[in-house]
Amino acid sequence: MERLASEPRFFRDATDDRKSEILDAAVAVFSEKGYDAGSMREIAEIVGVSEPALYRHFSSKEDICLALITGVSARIKSEVGPLLDAAEPSRIAETFETIFVNRTEAVGSYLPVVRTVMIASMHSPVFRTAFRESVAGPILVRLERLVPVVDAYYGIEADAGDVSLRVRTLLSMFVGQFITAFVVGDELTSPTETFMRVMGWTMN
Repeated sequence: MERLASEPRFFRDATDDRKSEILDAAVAVFSEKGYDAGSMREIAEIVGVSEPALYRHFSSKEDICLALITGVSARIKSEVGPLLDAAEPSRIAETFETIFVNRTEAVGSYLPVVRTVMIASMHSPVFRTAFRESVAGPILVRLERLVPVVDAYYGIEADAGDVSLRVRTLLSMFVGQFITAFVVGDELTSPTETFMRVMGWTMN
């Protein structure tokens, strides 16, 4: 399996070393064949090393997939986390705009690896736990802090159960917009106004 022209550069864009090269190759293999069908031999072929050489960096295919999940988590936390942490209720719409302003680039770089780890997580309790703890969990924590503060600014009273539902609604909209931008192209108008209306964050 030779190196692909469309091979993702998600990890090498951050750190251009051998491990990052292996992880990007793994995304290419798993995206095409799935985690179960993809092999260490095929990953090694894309990288241009022997299979034994691959094992000097990662002990197993599972080890590679866990590294993919950890890498996605680190990128999300470094790029999206600070925006949510610093968001002010009076400027929440601007925060949403900032998150989506480079949506086309984000879809191109994020989607192959996110799709790979999400599909793998659906079939493995180990990967599912790692994904929840390192990716979904930290974002949910940030949204659980943010949503009640913005609700209070807009005069919305919500109990803990309602806040939890609203947090998941907001996360679903983020993820849905991300997937939709990939499926139908990036000709969509900004989703910020829709987000604000659905959450009830509008001044009467």
